[in-house]
Amino acid sequence: MTFLILLFGFLFGAILQSAKLNKYNTISGMARLEDYTVAKAIAVSVGVGAILPSIEIGFGFASWHVKPLLLAGIGIGGLIFGAGMAILGYCPGTLPVSLGEGSMDALVGIIGGIAGGIFYTLIQPSIQGMLGPDLGKISLQSATGGGVLYYILVTAFGLAMVSVAFLLNKIERKKSFNWLYAGIGLAVLNSIFTVKILHGNNNIT
Repeated sequence: MTFLILLFGFLFGAILQSAKLNKYNTISGMARLEDYTVAKAIAVSVGVGAILPSIEIGFGFASWHVKPLLLAGIGIGGLIFGAGMAILGYCPGTLPVSLGEGSMDALVGIIGGIAGGIFYTLIQPSIQGMLGPDLGKISLQSATGGGVLYYILVTAFGLAMVSVAFLLNKIERKKSFNWLYAGIGLAVLNSIFTVKILHGNNNIT
């Protein structure tokens, strides 16, 4: 299992590097709406990543673990996360990759992330009421009953996300498709890593 974790970690880093998703200019360029590489890769990853796990679940290779929907918590957390990502030029996934390349500014982000996590853990009990309302565990699968309609909607959503990525690429008029390969690679890697065969009893969140 340790070998697999290392292997997946190296593959994850290689995928990010292949499309320069761990570079400051790429991520900050997205925040300035000057470079859509990150958005395109994420759109493809989300699109393909929505379809593949659904197939795994349909065949019994994985199962859902849906977290409660806390609107305020997600909204506030998303704003803080997005602001930090735009300012620093990294996200939690790209920080260790860039640090491995020798980018010492990534170390600042790692230290800040750890400090932020500790701070949130300490104050979380006192701000729990601000994170609600708790709307419960809502998912497309539970809303549709997980039948044929669910798979139709998931497939339609996945294709729509991939289409958005190609539309953004058309706007940019870039010839490189590294973002496409990276998005597919991240989705496939996630699907492989979440299969029950590898973990015994794994849930997809």
